Amino acid sequence: MVSGYLCALNALRTDIPVVRTVAVTALMATGLWLAVVLEVSGVRPSVWVTVMCTVMGGLYAMVILIAPIRDFVGLTTLGALSTMVAIMTSGLRILDR
Repeated sequence: MVSGYLCALNALRTDIPVVRTVAVTALMATGLWLAVVLEVSGVRPSVWVTVMCTVMGGLYAMVILIAPIRDFVGLTTLGALSTMVAIMTSGLRILDR
């Protein structure tokens, strides 16, 4: 999360709401991935965890897409470059495990 925040803030020189959205997006992607991976590596993998993580990811996407909810939580829509930074920083976190 911090790497996405700092990369968007310093490298892209974007404003704080976009930087915050990049950081939250990277955190959500990493957290949901970690929940699924930890559940699958268990003795009895459960389908429910994967379904719940998918639903949570869909709800986050809906928060980003629906303007009144997005404005309420203080996030913004991401451009192409900001989206790439969020994906790259969450991917670095995933590969670093």
